[in-house]
Amino acid sequence: MIQLIILIILVWALQCVFTLFQLKYFNREYINLRKKGFVLIGKQRSRISRGCVILLLITRDGEILDGKVMNGYTVFTRFKTLASVKNRNIMENWEDEKIDSVIKKALYNAQSNYIKELEMLNTQNIPA
Repeated sequence: MIQLIILIILVWALQCVFTLFQLKYFNREYINLRKKGFVLIGKQRSRISRGCVILLLITRDGEILDGKVMNGYTVFTRFKTLASVKNRNIMENWEDEKIDSVIKKALYNAQSNYIKELEMLNTQNIPA
C-alpha cells in the first residue's frame, strides 16, 4: 500500500514538472509572436478529451497574420503552424471550414476575446 502511494506521488510530481516545461514553452512562443504585434489567445479546455490553445498574430482590424495551435492529450504537445487561418479575419464564421472541432471552439473563444478587447478599448477611448 505504501508503495502505491509513493508511486502516485512520484507520478503527480512528474506531471507537475512536465507542466512547468509546457508553460515555459507556451510563454516562449507567446513572447516570440508578441514581438511581432497583437496576439489573441483562444482555448478549449477539457479534463477528459484533448484540449487546444491557439495563438493568433492579428492586426487591430482582425486580420490574422500568423497562427499557431497546440492541441492534444499530453504535456508533450507542441505548437504547430495553423496555415488555414492566415490572411483571414478573426470575425469570420468558422462553421463551414474543414477544421477540427476542438480548434473551431478555440477560434470562437479567440473571437470572444477579440470582441472583449475591442469593447475595453472603446470604453477607454483608445483608438484601435
